[in-house]
This record gives sequence, structure tokens and C-alpha cells, in this order.
Amino acid sequence: MLRSTSLLRTAASSLCLRVAAAGLGLINGILLGRLLGPAELGVYSIALSIVNFLATVAVLGLPTLATREVASSVEHARWNHLRTLVRSVHRWTVLAALSVLGMSAIVLGAGIFEPPVSWGVVLIVMVLVPAVALNLLRAGILRGLHRVLLADIPELVLRPGAMLLMLGGAYVTVVHAGAFHALAMQLVAVGAALAVGTWWLVIRRPAELKAAVLEVPQRAWLRDALPFLAITMINALAGQVSLYLLGYLGGAGHAGLYHAANQLVGVITIGLVAVNMPLQPKLAAAWARGSKTEAQRLVAETARIGTAVAFAGMLVLLLFAESLLGLYGAQYVEAGDALRVLAAGQLINAAAGSCGILLMMTGHQKAVMHGMALALVVNALTAYLAVPTLGVVGGALAAVLGIACWNVYLVVYAARKLGVDTTVRSSMRR
Repeated sequence: MLRSTSLLRTAASSLCLRVAAAGLGLINGILLGRLLGPAELGVYSIALSIVNFLATVAVLGLPTLATREVASSVEHARWNHLRTLVRSVHRWTVLAALSVLGMSAIVLGAGIFEPPVSWGVVLIVMVLVPAVALNLLRAGILRGLHRVLLADIPELVLRPGAMLLMLGGAYVTVVHAGAFHALAMQLVAVGAALAVGTWWLVIRRPAELKAAVLEVPQRAWLRDALPFLAITMINALAGQVSLYLLGYLGGAGHAGLYHAANQLVGVITIGLVAVNMPLQPKLAAAWARGSKTEAQRLVAETARIGTAVAFAGMLVLLLFAESLLGLYGAQYVEAGDALRVLAAGQLINAAAGSCGILLMMTGHQKAVMHGMALALVVNALTAYLAVPTLGVVGGALAAVLGIACWNVYLVVYAARKLGVDTTVRSSMRR
């Protein structure tokens, strides 16, 4: 049986990795803010969020499904099943990415949509999409193999590390840079992460896979992946809808201010995300064994760690919001109140625990989809009403309301359907 100490050990390593990644991300964000300014940073952040959304569509929800199915296959030693799964999800992802790019090219070529950015930016976005998609899939498979750190290092360390070297060079040499140049740097960094991550996947695959025989791919995999696709698409939109509406209603400058605040608030989620990555395969394996007690223990551990880190991070951001934003440049300080609102919202998210992960790893992904869809609607409507009068703070309030909405929905569902309490309260009763 996988013990909670194993989770804590892996989570501690993952936490250290994510703290380092947060540091790299903060430095990169500061350099980007100083090099680009709010308007160009707004263009860059919107373009990058579009890349992430299109890549989410391209992977068809397969990374999360792969994590669950790979962990279950390893638990039951179904090597033929596993080899077939790995090959199939790669083929489907490549085909989906090419389809997404093809449809985008048709829309742009026919003049149906005129992009408000240069064609150079559009070209880089289209090249980034398949690379990011394959990176997501590679990470999902490695997590299912319980290689959580190897899954995360390319994206959390190698990619921002490469970006830091390029941004640092541009900053030191006082090279003029715009959104196009920053996205070109991202393309190089993503390519490096993909190359290293793919190599690790090849050399770290179980030895039993070499002798495994391919089976007929199961169509049920694609059907089961569709709710995960909906979840990841909704999640991508929910995380950026305030950014989009701020850019649309308030201009690229407002979007740049929100991007800086949203990047800083990411430090609050470090603890929860650090345990959620190793938690996924462990929960899938525990549920496959029918161990509800183990599942409750695992989610209680994540809630305690995530909330503790989130509370400490929130206090820092509440007290030093303007000082931290000032690192990006004097013009970003006005986003201080928005940063405080976002910080409070992420504490709510951490206190709710890993409700979404629990439901997805136990076959209740449709409930996650419904809860997040409801939250997205609430987020979008609130942002549309609040941004014109409250600006960046209105976008932050809308994001927090969406976070609270879907967490309440999923916590209640998990308690009623699975009998598992994912909140921080469950760890206090232990």
C-alpha cells in the first residue's frame, strides 16, 4: 500500500521544484514587464493564453486520462494495454494538433477573423501549439508512471531557465523587444523542454513495455477523454476570461496589469499544486484497489499542506502588494488591490482541497466539467459587468467569484457521492 509518507516525500520534492520555478517565473515576469511595458506585455500574455487554450484543445483531454489509465495499468501489470495506450494518445494528439492548426489557418486565410496582432505573432502562436500539446501529454504519461519530478522539471525548470537566459541577455544588452520577440524566446524554450522531456520518457519507461504486444486501440479512451477535454478547456478559459475581457473592454494596458498581479498570486498555489501532481497517480491507484480510507488520507494531506502554504503566501501579498508589483515597474503598482483580491481567492481554492483531482481520478470527471462550466459563466458575466466600472479590480473579483463557485460545487459533490471530505477541515479531524 502507498503510504502518506510517500506522498509527503514526493510532495516536498515537488514543492522545492515549484518554489524554484516560481522564482524563475517571477524574475522572467519582471524582465518581461520592464522590457515590454504594460501594452506589449498585454499582447504577449493574451497570445500565450491563446496558445495554451489551443494546445488544450489539441490534447483532447488525454494527459489527465493518461495519468489515470497509466497508473491503473501499472498497478495491475497490464503492459500490453499500457503500450497500446501510449502509442494511441500520441497519434491522436498529433492528428488533433494538425486539425486545430488547419482550421485556424482556414479561418485566418479566409478573412473571417482579422487578428489584432502582427502576422509574425500569429505564426509563432501556431508553431507553439503542437509543441505545448506534446509537452502536456508527455508530462501526463510520466505522472502515471509515478515519475512526477521528471514530468515537471522540463516545464518548471528547463523552460523558464532557458527563457531567463534569453531575457537576461536582451535586458543586459538593452535590446529593444516586443511581444513578437518574447514569443520567439518562448518557442525556443518550449522546444528545449519538449526534447529533454521526450528523452526522459523514452529512457524511463518500464522495461516490461519492450516485450509488450500492441492491442487494438479502445475507442472508449477517446470517449472517456472528452469530459477531461471539456474540463481543461473550461479551466483554460476560466483562468483567462478576466484577462480577455480586460483587454477587450479596457485595452492591452489593463490586461498587462492583470497579468502581473495574476503571476504574483501564483505563489499562493505552489503548495497545493506541488501535492496535486503526485496525488493524481496515487489517488487513481488507491481507488483502483478500492481503498476509500487511503483516498481520504491522501486528500487530507494535500489540503493541510496547500492551505498552510497559501495562508503564508496570502499574508505576504496582502502586506507587500505594491512593493512586489513595483518590481515590474512603477506603472504596475496600481494593480495592488487586484492582487489582494486574487490572493484571497486562492486561499479559498487551497482550503477546498483537491476536490477536482479526486473526482477526475475516480471517474467523476463529468461532475468537474459541470461545476467548472457553471463557474466560467459566473466569472464571465461578473467580469463583463464589473470591468467597465472597476477595471482591473473588477476582473480580479470576477475570477475569485468563479473560483469560489466551482470549489463549493465540487466539495459538496465529493462529500455526497464519494463520502470524502476534501477540505482542510478533514485534516484537522485526523
